[in-house]
Amino acid sequence: MVRGLVPCNVEAQARTLVLNSQEELQRLSDALQAEPSPVLLLAADAEGLVALLRLAREDDEVALASEPEAARGLRLHRLTQRRRQQSDASVSHDPLTGLKNRRAAMSHLSAIAATSTHNEGVHAAVLIDIDHFKRFNDQYGHSAGDPAIVRIAQTLRAQVREADLVARMGGEEFLLVLHRDTPEDFHRELEQLRHRVATLAWSDIAPGLEMLTISLGVAFHVPSSEPEAWLEQADQALYAAKAAGRNRTVYAETLAGATDDPAALRMQHFENVTRVVTERVANLVSLMGKQMLREMQREAQKDALTGIANRGLFDRRMARELALCAEDGRPLSLLLLDIDHFGRFNREHGVPTGDAVLKQFAQTVALAIRPNDWVARYGGEEFCVVMPADLPSALQAAERLRSLVAGTEMRGQNGEALRITVSAGVAQHLGAGESLDDLVLRASKALQAGKKDGRNRVVPAP
Repeated sequence: MVRGLVPCNVEAQARTLVLNSQEELQRLSDALQAEPSPVLLLAADAEGLVALLRLAREDDEVALASEPEAARGLRLHRLTQRRRQQSDASVSHDPLTGLKNRRAAMSHLSAIAATSTHNEGVHAAVLIDIDHFKRFNDQYGHSAGDPAIVRIAQTLRAQVREADLVARMGGEEFLLVLHRDTPEDFHRELEQLRHRVATLAWSDIAPGLEMLTISLGVAFHVPSSEPEAWLEQADQALYAAKAAGRNRTVYAETLAGATDDPAALRMQHFENVTRVVTERVANLVSLMGKQMLREMQREAQKDALTGIANRGLFDRRMARELALCAEDGRPLSLLLLDIDHFGRFNREHGVPTGDAVLKQFAQTVALAIRPNDWVARYGGEEFCVVMPADLPSALQAAERLRSLVAGTEMRGQNGEALRITVSAGVAQHLGAGESLDDLVLRASKALQAGKKDGRNRVVPAP
């Protein structure tokens, strides 16, 4: 039988799964999928061993149950080591990029601070930030933002030496910790790095995007200085680079050389941070304003109750429709629909039920018309359907709508089943000599004739 996951006597962190028969293979597979750690799989015979080898994951171990206890102990020890390595990686590495994370980076800086007085050469902390990345994410979304971060991370790793630290500090910010012989060795290398990022191709991730750039802040390590102070200097240089226009490299020693007053240096950093943050907020407000404006424009064209086009959009769109008809001579017809006895319906059932029925009626019509037809609420219980069709075709469409509405069960505010009917006046546009008002008037007269003749009918305009 399958004994499941049981603690091992040799290493408490390792687990074993035992396969005693082929019938237990599926149960074992399910148990294995639920176990995140490496597992030792034991088979009762050679046939089971083959089955387990096919089932095992890359980090699992497979052996015969009859294997000597010492050999099994060694296998379990290897499993434990793998689990510890996986645990260490999850604690010290960024899951998106695979780079060291902020915690590991700070440990690295601390180690340098503790030993740098005994080392030759110069250490530099280089803080890197992707320029305007918030704007990039807003435009292309996180589905493009995450691959962009990964691509830049890979580029940074490829451009520096194997012994250099490359870490993701969070978001779009990275840290390089480099060791070179002299300060001058950094200038050319970092400019090459900045240029390499600026020449990356992005069309596969963000169509239309030509370039992403980075800003760099560099601080050389001073013996006996704390890691936090070292990183703060790099951060001041980074904000100076972004405040100066981005896509550039600024050295903390340059900022310090500009003034001997630490207070003045802190004030300059505050002004740089304020400038960058203000720009980000301004961009965000501008983006939100554009989104709100587009939403307001969309809402301004909708009828608040039914969600279809309102009277204002009807007037504007019909002006374009009539102009096109005048140019190419194509037919255009207007259906003016009116729900029969709707005033009495509202008095009998209440306004909330009347509103519910209006919404259902609008949805019924909108779903029934062709893709190139469109519907608008003209006012009250009157609706317009505009279709590129001649009068006979428009009359057939209006009759289908009338029959559909008459046979459709509406639901009131309290769920009660209700029935309504609709009358329609149909008019075909007469050409360039007829205005929109004249077209609507002819359809309205036909509609009134239908109401006088008993309602629930379609009438063509003369």
